[in-house]
Amino acid sequence: DTCDPDIVPTFNLIPISTDNWCSRVWKRTWDACDDCGNQAEQRTQQLVITDVYAPEFNTTGDVQYANDTTLYVDCDDPIIDDFTPYIVNDACNGPEVIDPIDEGEPIKCANEYTIVRTWPATDLCGNKAVWVLTIVVEDNYYPQFNETFEDTTVNCTESADFLEGLVGAISLLPDPCGEDVQLVGPTYGEPYNQVCPHTYDIDVEWTAEDCAG
Repeated sequence: DTCDPDIVPTFNLIPISTDNWCSRVWKRTWDACDDCGNQAEQRTQQLVITDVYAPEFNTTGDVQYANDTTLYVDCDDPIIDDFTPYIVNDACNGPEVIDPIDEGEPIKCANEYTIVRTWPATDLCGNKAVWVLTIVVEDNYYPQFNETFEDTTVNCTESADFLEGLVGAISLLPDPCGEDVQLVGPTYGEPYNQVCPHTYDIDVEWTAEDCAG
């Protein structure tokens, strides 16, 4: 002002549309008047406040692996059943707890499959972020027999009873992947190293194979 250099403008913030959190409109006005009542032309500014920030995962918390990590694990690895929720921080809406969602399909049997575990986060304004962990489950455990037999020599008069007694003599240890593995046997090979009709060697075999082969 030519006559009054110390005029302080009056500032006002006026809500125009604030019902929608994701797109709010405010109007700012500045008015100035000198001691003689001379009014300056009002200056205005319109503010449109929007939320364009996607949620961000708190990697210093429960997040153990980088996004889009692929893990190869055994079928009894505890991570398969680890559904730890992750925390996301949102610039406009604050923190939120996100539970994981699993999708998966068998690779070649029930004990070998892929889990795609995602933590999807969407804020109130539809901004999205997702954390992905791919878990490839493998069955690396061979069936294990519960008993072992050494080479045995039996008299020819006892051989029939001995071979018959082998039925049910072998069992399997529980499978680490929980599969009900089927035991096949005993099966008897052809006689070899035969010296005479009643003196020979014979192999007795049991086999067990899980679905992973």
